[in-house]
Amino acid sequence: MKQRDAIRSIFEAGAGYARAGDVLSKGIHFSYLTKLIQAGTIKQVSRGLYRWEDMASWESDLPEIARMIPNGVFCLHSAAEFHGLTTYQPWQHHVAVVRTAKVTLLLRENVKIYYWSAPLMELGMQRTQIGGVEVKVFDVERTVCDLVKFRNKTGKDSMLEAIKNYLNRPDKDISLLLSYARTLRVEKIIIPYLEANL
Repeated sequence: MKQRDAIRSIFEAGAGYARAGDVLSKGIHFSYLTKLIQAGTIKQVSRGLYRWEDMASWESDLPEIARMIPNGVFCLHSAAEFHGLTTYQPWQHHVAVVRTAKVTLLLRENVKIYYWSAPLMELGMQRTQIGGVEVKVFDVERTVCDLVKFRNKTGKDSMLEAIKNYLNRPDKDISLLLSYARTLRVEKIIIPYLEANL
């Protein structure tokens, strides 16, 4: 029982998640972790990462994926859903990582990885907390620009819905949006859509 409590405290410190190394570093043998997996108390969510099943009520998959891809940033449809720009709920989460990153998701097929250049990873990236886990997501203006840039992949309907919803927001920042659009080279594309919906 003492070992179980000790392991649980490690998961509590990690907002419901822990790596095998976190447990082993406390002098707890891996066999105790294995027993909890077999009992269904914890679940392996990726290589070396585990979740305590009844510890928290998760708002979404975002915290779990953020743990699995700590340097990833939620983008495109995932960011649009996060910011309330779309009613579309994709079956895949969209996560951007720097081009040189290596990502292995053995247990998750519902994550689509985009490999972008390092400078673009910083543009409009914001950090938030969900369920005690830090989640990185592109801000609302960057998300609109990305949906314009990748409209042929993500769908023109999604782009138009995002633009309309964005323009209805009281906190919209058109000058920031156009600044991002210039950097992402979509300014000439986005302006006619803005004019048509303003």
